[in-house]
Amino acid sequence: MIEAIIHNLHLGRTRRAADLCLRLDVAAQVRLFSALDGSDIPVLFNRVPYRRALAIFRGMSVGARQRLLSALDPAAAARLLTPAPLPELVLALDETPVERLQAILRALPADRRKALLGALQQPSGAVGRYMRPQALAVTSGTPVAGARAKLSRHEAYVLFVQDARGRYLGFVTRSSLAGRDGRETVERELLGTGMTLSPDQPLRGVRGLMARAGVGVLPVLDEWGGLAGALHGRDLPPVTVNEVRARRHGGGLRRMLSLGAVTGGLIGLPLIAALTLGALV
Repeated sequence: MIEAIIHNLHLGRTRRAADLCLRLDVAAQVRLFSALDGSDIPVLFNRVPYRRALAIFRGMSVGARQRLLSALDPAAAARLLTPAPLPELVLALDETPVERLQAILRALPADRRKALLGALQQPSGAVGRYMRPQALAVTSGTPVAGARAKLSRHEAYVLFVQDARGRYLGFVTRSSLAGRDGRETVERELLGTGMTLSPDQPLRGVRGLMARAGVGVLPVLDEWGGLAGALHGRDLPPVTVNEVRARRHGGGLRRMLSLGAVTGGLIGLPLIAALTLGALV
C-alpha cells in the first residue's frame, strides 16, 4: 500500500493518498514517512491524529526524524517534540539549521525551551548534551519499602541515592533490595557509588563501557557532587563509522582496565579483584 500512496502523491491525488495512509498501522506509517521527503511529508502527516503522530515519530530513526521535522512547520514540529525526553530532542535537532532551530524553539513551551537550550549549550559529544536532568533517585532516609515501590512504579532496575542536600551517595538495585527489611533505610543497602560521569565529560567510549559492564544508566554529577541527571544507554546518539573503527583497534590491557574498573566499581569490589574480573570477562 505504501507504493500506492506514493503513486497517488505523484499524481496529485493527496486526499486519496491521505485516506490510504490512515489505514496503515504504525509500523507501516513509520516506513512510509521514513521514505518520503520534502513537501510530500506535511501533506500526509498533518492529517494524522496527534497520538498516532507521536507514535510514528518515536518509531523513526534519528535521520528520519530530522527529515520529518525539517519538512513540518515549526509549530507542528514543536508539538511533536514537547512530550519527548530531552535527549530525543537533542538528537532530533542536532543538525537543524540555526534559523529553523530558533523557530522551533520559539514554538516550544517555556520550560521545554529552557531545558533544551541548556542541553544544546553543552559541547557537542559531551555527556551533558544527552543526559536526562531528572534522575530516578531517593534520599538516604527513604525506607527500603519505599525504594522498592518506586522501582516497581517506574519499571526500573537501578535507583540512585542522595543526601538531603542532593549530593550523590550511591545506588541500589531491585535485586539488592529484594528480601530486605522494608523498614530499614535505603542508605544501609548501598552497593557503592559505581561509575559516575560529569556533564562536560566526552561521550566517546562511554557507550562501550556501559555495554561491556551491562549497565543501562549512569549517574551524572555536577562539580559539587550533586546528582545533575542520568545518562541512559538508549539515549546515546547513533554509533559513527569512526567509533566502530576505534573499537576494532581497541582491546588488550585497555579493555581489561576499563571493564574491570567499571564492573568492580558497580559491585563494590577492590581494585585488584576488579582488574581480575575484567581480565576474565
